[in-house]
Amino acid sequence: MVPMSNFAPLLPLVVPLVPAVPQPVIEFCLRQAAIQICEETRCWRDVVEFDADDSTVTLPVSQIAEVHDVEAMFWNGIKLTPLGCMDSAASRADPREGRPSTFTQVGDGQFIIDPFLAGQIRAVVFLKPKQGQIIGFDPTNAFSDSYNAVPRSMIQAHAMTLALGAVALLCEMPESGAYDPNRAAIFAQRFQAGIDGAKVKSISGQQRAPLRTKSQWM
Repeated sequence: MVPMSNFAPLLPLVVPLVPAVPQPVIEFCLRQAAIQICEETRCWRDVVEFDADDSTVTLPVSQIAEVHDVEAMFWNGIKLTPLGCMDSAASRADPREGRPSTFTQVGDGQFIIDPFLAGQIRAVVFLKPKQGQIIGFDPTNAFSDSYNAVPRSMIQAHAMTLALGAVALLCEMPESGAYDPNRAAIFAQRFQAGIDGAKVKSISGQQRAPLRTKSQWM
């Protein structure tokens, strides 16, 4: 399992800049910054493998993450072609061909394999933190939101960018206690600059890194 971290290591970077903001609000904004970083840089990448016995499959990713995009999907080692829900019937596989040849997303982390035949699915996915809230699962803090977590490597690689994004969001929120449109614009610009720099590193890293053969979550 990939090591995860809450946002506590980032609080010393954020709190001095917005001292009047409650910690739960800061952590919420750190998660929103993390979501944007994941969406734009695709830095949270994973490989999941499982046996499919139904045409509709749900990718077995972490319960605190959701699938942002699928880089590739394979059935018994054969690469499947992605299709959109609105693709014409002519573009879909002929079920008489037997083996699966396409996949279509139909929900959050849910896909239809067409035509269906039981076998092993291997998917290369990009993840991001979930929206929403889940409270009460941390025995050390009854009010901790379990969705406020990202891979530890993300904290290490993007700490300052995450902090800048959180401060930018807090300065945009009239009720946050740190509302300041001018500061929001400054920090948002720095945040985007951090994302742009991370994109280059993420792309080059993906080109070099071999794919794992086992899910981090299995």
